[in-house]
Amino acid sequence: MNLSLLDASGYDDDILNIYAKIMPRFVLMSSKKKNLKKSINICLVSDTVDELSENILIQKLQKNYPNGIKKYKIRLIKTNYSNIKLCMNSELYNGLKNQDNISA
Repeated sequence: MNLSLLDASGYDDDILNIYAKIMPRFVLMSSKKKNLKKSINICLVSDTVDELSENILIQKLQKNYPNGIKKYKIRLIKTNYSNIKLCMNSELYNGLKNQDNISA
């Protein structure tokens, strides 16, 4: 899997606002831009406990980019870590992982 990775560990509303504004732009600034066709595929991966934050991030992305960015639609893929293979064709992968749920 050749994906760009963003880690939203320790997120709050301000961080989710920032992520929702810059995530599609990361793809446009990356080498993946040359492979884009009609959409930017962003895969959001979370555990059940982080599902609320994932849903908030999706709402913010949809609000910020209702018509996509530049000539590209934004396609959001929502999944969990056990189904991460759904992200294989995504240009960007964002893993939501609450620090309180990570065991040392």
